[in-house]
Amino acid sequence: MFLQEFFALVVIPDVFHKPGRIDAAVPAWWTGTPCSPSSAPTSKTDQVVIFVAAVVMMVALDQLVARTRIGRGIRATAQDPEAAVLMGVNIDTIVRLTSCSAARWAGVAGVLYAMEFENISYKIGFVLGIRRSPRRCSAHRQIRGALVGGIALGLVENWGAIFFGSQWKDVIAFVILGVVLLFRPTGILGESLQQARA
Repeated sequence: MFLQEFFALVVIPDVFHKPGRIDAAVPAWWTGTPCSPSSAPTSKTDQVVIFVAAVVMMVALDQLVARTRIGRGIRATAQDPEAAVLMGVNIDTIVRLTSCSAARWAGVAGVLYAMEFENISYKIGFVLGIRRSPRRCSAHRQIRGALVGGIALGLVENWGAIFFGSQWKDVIAFVILGVVLLFRPTGILGESLQQARA
């Protein structure tokens, strides 16, 4: 919250010479040409690009963690930092690489988000950061769990918006967070709580 308001009041006016507390339109990168026959539900070209980019990012991240030396270090550090140190893993380096990687993925996700809604504001990441919590809980050290949690949350949110109205989407997200924390604190694909404590 502090950084959000700091950028709105100081950084944005000083760098861009515009008020920080306004929404800005993002120009469309592709035209809204439908990608399906007129008799079928249509998808804009940018939506197809976003979907393909998201799939590529998910596969790349999963393979990075599963098959590379850095990925092995990340998994070892997440599972048992003390044992990882004894095995020669430099935890400080792993933490720095993980933080940099997370920032890069978040930046790409922000670009894709702006492409979809064609509108940005100084507080656009606040609600997204809150909604990230169910995905993070669903992951609990598992990349694929985070993917499943994110897809499940998106589907449930949109189905809930159809039945209850779009104003309830945030409420649905927090309800899912509470349910996950209550019944599956180690994640959708994680081990059971008894195994985690063993």
